[in-house]
Amino acid sequence: MKKLQNIFKPSILLTLAVIMVLSPLTTKAADISEEKNEIVSFDEYYTILKSEYEKYGIELELDQEQGRGMTFTQEFLSEELDRVREECKSLIEEQTESEGIEIISISPRAGMPVSAVNYSDHKIKGTYYEATIRVQARFHWDAQNNKFTGVSEVTSFQNGKAISFVSWKQTEKSTGISSDKKRATAVVKGTYKFSYTHPVSKLKYTVTDSKIYGVTKNL
Repeated sequence: MKKLQNIFKPSILLTLAVIMVLSPLTTKAADISEEKNEIVSFDEYYTILKSEYEKYGIELELDQEQGRGMTFTQEFLSEELDRVREECKSLIEEQTESEGIEIISISPRAGMPVSAVNYSDHKIKGTYYEATIRVQARFHWDAQNNKFTGVSEVTSFQNGKAISFVSWKQTEKSTGISSDKKRATAVVKGTYKFSYTHPVSKLKYTVTDSKIYGVTKNL
């Protein structure tokens, strides 16, 4: 009987030791699982996401009427925060430029006035939205003396393919010519707005941001 007791004692002690080691790990795993499933109210969800977007100068609006009474898990909120950070840090803004030349008149007395319509395209692409804002202006110069004389017809608008695009509103415009009259620029400031339905939560998101875009021509 003593021999049997001696045999079982180490086994019992080992089992107890394993339980003591695993117990905190099990508790920790349970805590993590519980944290992931913790319920977040719509107001808290909205406040946290809105604050994150504001760090990048972007304004977020969620449909509060639709969101009333909705709840989210902490895990989903964390995933959305990661998505928003990634989207804002890597928001694609590609720029391409093109131009055309139109001779207005040729006069020995007036030199050689020439004008060209130049534009630059600014592509904006987020996770669920996309648009291209075109900035366009007419540049005037004296081809005989090779110097700019002015910039006119400055405008900007959405051009080409767009996804979830709502509007682009130009609020300011300005032009400039360098002191040597070899470089001219047209600059616009405006606000774009996109609106989309999140594929998982089905909430309506509206994102708004102000941008400054320009188009430049050199002689």
